[in-house]
Amino acid sequence: MNNGLQSESQKFSLKQAVIRIAVGLIEQQEQIITKTAPPITSPNKHIKLGIEQLSVLCIRHKIMPPRHHQEVVDWFHRRLEDWPGVLGQFMQEMDFTEPLMFFGRPTDLTYELAERVNQGYELEIEIKDLPFKDILELCTRKQLDRQYVKARLFLVEHPYLEWGTREINRDLDWDLEVRELIGASYEPIPVACRVMRDGYEQIALCPRCGWPLAWQNNARPRAFCYSDLCSRLVERINYPEQWIAYRPESLRTNRGIQASVVAPEQLLVQLRNTLEAKGLTCKLWPNVDSYDLYVKFPSGIVWAIDFKDYSSPRRIALELKPFKESPYWDKAFYIFPDHRNTPRYNKVFYSVWQERCQENSNLSRIEVLFIKKFLAKIEQELKSSNI
Repeated sequence: MNNGLQSESQKFSLKQAVIRIAVGLIEQQEQIITKTAPPITSPNKHIKLGIEQLSVLCIRHKIMPPRHHQEVVDWFHRRLEDWPGVLGQFMQEMDFTEPLMFFGRPTDLTYELAERVNQGYELEIEIKDLPFKDILELCTRKQLDRQYVKARLFLVEHPYLEWGTREINRDLDWDLEVRELIGASYEPIPVACRVMRDGYEQIALCPRCGWPLAWQNNARPRAFCYSDLCSRLVERINYPEQWIAYRPESLRTNRGIQASVVAPEQLLVQLRNTLEAKGLTCKLWPNVDSYDLYVKFPSGIVWAIDFKDYSSPRRIALELKPFKESPYWDKAFYIFPDHRNTPRYNKVFYSVWQERCQENSNLSRIEVLFIKKFLAKIEQELKSSNI
C-alpha cells in the first residue's frame, strides 16, 4: 500500500476509534440521566473498543497512549486537534477540532459523530462502512455523479483485489479524494483466510459474493463469509472448487462495506443486466443515489427501483422512506431478494408496512415486490406497451 493510501487508512482507523468512543459517551450520558448507569467496574463496551483501537494507532506512531482512567478523561477533554503527534494532524485534516467532553459532558461534536452511525443495529458494520458514507457525502457536495456510480460499481465488482491498491491506482480517471476513500474501504487478507495447500498459502473466494473465505477448525475445516447468509445459500461452501495463490499485497473489502454495499448490490447489478438484455434503458444510482435503478421502457414510461436486503422484516418496514421525485418516475418499487421471500418475513413486514402506508400516503404509492415477481411485472408491462 503506498504512503498516501496507508495514511488515509490510518486516518479512517482513527475516525472509527473516535466514533466508537463518541457512541459510548452518549450512551453513558443517557444512562447517567436515566439513572441506569452500570457500576464503574463495567466500562462501556464502545468506549473500551475505541480506546483499544486508539492505543494501537498510538503505538504504531510511537505515541504514548492513555494508560489509566484519569489520562483517558484528560484526552477526552482535550481538543482533538491537540492530540499528540500525527493524531492531532489527522484530526485537523478531518475537521475534528473540538474536544469530546466538556466538564464531564459530551460536546456537540460528540453528538454529531455518534449520529453518523445507527446505534441500534449492527454498529460494527455501520462504523466500517464510513468510507462509503464519505464517498456519498463527497460526491453529493462536489456533484460528482459519474465518479459516485463508478466508485460504487468498482466496490461491488471488486470485493477482492489480487494486486491490492495497484488495481485502484492504475485508473487515472479517479478524483483524488474518491480514490483515497476507495482505498480506505479495503483491508489486508486476514490470516484466517490463508490455507497451506501444496506447499504454499492459498485462499478461496465465496461463490456467492466473491469475498475471501475465513476458515475454522483444522481437523474438519469450516468456511465463513461476511454473513451466515452465504453459508445457507451456497450448498458446498466448505469445499471450494477453485483456490487462488495468496499474495501479500492482496486486499478485500472490509466487512462493513461487504455487508452494506457489495453483497446486496451484486443482485442489483445482475437485475440491471437482465433488464438491459430485454431492451430497457437503465441507469444505476442516478443523481448521486436518488434511488438505486432508473428503468425506462420503449414506451417512455419510467420506473424507479430501490433494492433492499435486510434480515429483519420489521426493521426494513420501519426504515423505508418515500422516493425522491427526481429523476422523474411513473412508478416506484422497493425490491427484495428472493431468499427473503418466506411466509414469516412477509407476515411481519406487511403488518408494519400497511400501518405505515395508512399514516403516510406517499408510501402507499410504492409497490414492494421480490425479484421474481418484479421481473414478471416487467414482462407484463413490455407486453402491454407492444399492443
